[in-house]
Amino acid sequence: MATFGAALMLPVTAAAAPIPFPCGYSSQGMDAHYRHCANTFALIHVDWDNGSHYTDCYGPWDEQTLWHDGNHRQVNAYFVNTPPRLLKNASGNWICSASQPDA
Repeated sequence: MATFGAALMLPVTAAAAPIPFPCGYSSQGMDAHYRHCANTFALIHVDWDNGSHYTDCYGPWDEQTLWHDGNHRQVNAYFVNTPPRLLKNASGNWICSASQPDA
């Protein structure tokens, strides 16, 4: 009698791995994505389609999805030269502060 259990196991290939987002801003329809590709902290300026904006701190090699809000979506995001506000956590590591300067 033959055993078929081994035939159901498929090897994981590189094609199964998710494709990383490119560095910087990329659009995904109503949502977008920003990936910071450096070993530094960065302040990122994000524009909404209604003309408003906000800034956010990204840590080294950080990436985030920029979700839409109802009918409004985030249409651009870019690095600005203003340094982000940082704090030291209890472990002594630098982290982004909850509030960031406007830029």
